[in-house]
Amino acid sequence: MTYDLKAIMKKNGLKPVESYPIIERNSQGNITHYKNNEVEWWKEYDDKGNETHYKDNEGYKLWRKYDENNNEIHYKSNRGLEWWREYDENNNEIHYKDNEGCEWWRKCDNKGNETHYKNNEGAEWWAEYDENNNEIHYKDNEGCEWWRKYDDKGNETYYKNNNGLEMWCEYDENNNEIHHKDNEGLEWWKDSKGNKLKNDNGSWYYNGKPLQQETTAKKKR
Repeated sequence: MTYDLKAIMKKNGLKPVESYPIIERNSQGNITHYKNNEVEWWKEYDDKGNETHYKDNEGYKLWRKYDENNNEIHYKSNRGLEWWREYDENNNEIHYKDNEGCEWWRKCDNKGNETHYKNNEGAEWWAEYDENNNEIHYKDNEGCEWWRKYDDKGNETYYKNNNGLEMWCEYDENNNEIHHKDNEGLEWWKDSKGNKLKNDNGSWYYNGKPLQQETTAKKKR
């Protein structure tokens, strides 16, 4: 005898329980069919377990393709969006293009750091990195360029840009910035808690403002 559980629950004034859906899987264990009392969808996979097709009971459909390294290289849905991607030998994404007019290219070093970027709207930039993957040089086609140096803990110790600004920083053993100096006349020191500043003429600061000005500001409130 076959029992219609939904009919029985409806007859007794009960709502079907969503926590007991219909689930079907393929031989790889991937869910190929799911259904509860509100939604239903189906999925298809390639022989590596990558999802290649999806559709649901509301009419939405999508298709996907992958390269030999399981990187997604093509996507298309029945709602209009379609895009393509390319990857280098290290599986870094190096090219993207879609049917909405967006396209870009990039290059990466052997550690995955982005060294060159260009898009179809005219933007382009280049970057260099040190052995610890810290970005040490940046330049773009709009005239911006800067250089940075770091200590062995990754703290930025030096900065210079092509507008003339130059800056030096020092840190304590806990990586708190305790000394800052630039070529525009700013120089200060912090204690290890970072809540006090002292400038080069000996006056004390608090929260980045001269202590006397900070006290005066509080009185005005």
